[in-house]
Amino acid sequence: MNLESIYERFFDSPKKMIVGETVASQLPGRQNGGAADAYRHILLSAELARLFGTRIALSRLNRHESIEDNGADNGLDMWNNAIGIRIGDYVRKNGGDWKDIVRLSRAVMAHAFDGPGFAQVENWKVREADEGIRKSYEIYAGPRRNRASGFEEFASRYNRKQAFRADDRTIVLEDGKLELFSPAMTSPQHWINHPKVEIDGREIELKVEESKFPTREWFTGKGFVYEDGNHAPSLSFDPEQFPGPGVGESRGGNAKTPNVAPQRQSRPRLGLTPDMQRLLSGDLTVLDPKNKRFSPNMLRLLMGGKVPRVKGATRLHDIARPQTGRFEP
Repeated sequence: MNLESIYERFFDSPKKMIVGETVASQLPGRQNGGAADAYRHILLSAELARLFGTRIALSRLNRHESIEDNGADNGLDMWNNAIGIRIGDYVRKNGGDWKDIVRLSRAVMAHAFDGPGFAQVENWKVREADEGIRKSYEIYAGPRRNRASGFEEFASRYNRKQAFRADDRTIVLEDGKLELFSPAMTSPQHWINHPKVEIDGREIELKVEESKFPTREWFTGKGFVYEDGNHAPSLSFDPEQFPGPGVGESRGGNAKTPNVAPQRQSRPRLGLTPDMQRLLSGDLTVLDPKNKRFSPNMLRLLMGGKVPRVKGATRLHDIARPQTGRFEP
């Protein structure tokens, strides 16, 4: 019995939507710490936290980072995962849904930049990998875990070589109820795997500067392309839903962002039994045939299936790997 296969199947459905929304966004840099890479990580961690809660989501995300091939951008990815965890936790506590996840994730991407042009990323502060790993550790080592594992022990599981860039700013959403830090990326010259267009029957990959840039218009969904086979629902937002100038330490407030409104009196239970909780936490003893806790049909459901191909996309566990020998942000 392969635990990783069980994890892949259990989290398969949200991953399909995340890949679809990321590809539809037409942002450049789906690999090597680009804008699309950051957007995908924020979406994935936010949706997992909304569906399964912070503890299970973070456990799965950290496990994913720890088993990446050598060279994975663990610090960068864990920085962006921490942003998504905060978004997902907020939406979950307020009874929100996938549309709220997308709205807030688009907002944080759009507020990461001052004016047009991805070149400004090169002026963002250089961060050591440990800074991103620590963002995840601060959530991991919360009250439930009582800081049982020190940071050095925690960080030793991950690649601590790759630096990245992230601006020093606080992004304030939801009338001050949600404070986030700026997404992490690498300099644009490292980004690869950009959106493609068809010209005279040929597929041409766009350059970074030719791809979509996260603006207020981009936030609304203008320019998004949901191709056939895309598992994400096509979403658009009114320009009035774009957050106001709640960015930066000296600029407070949030003009017109609607809060997440509870859509029902009580949130339906996800049906995670104690045995399923143990399984997702890595305890394989629950699979002992003597216990007879899972039916054959349940095990087939957990173990089967692959993520369908989406045009222009690659599998999630293949797209966080930077170029060989890239150690500069």
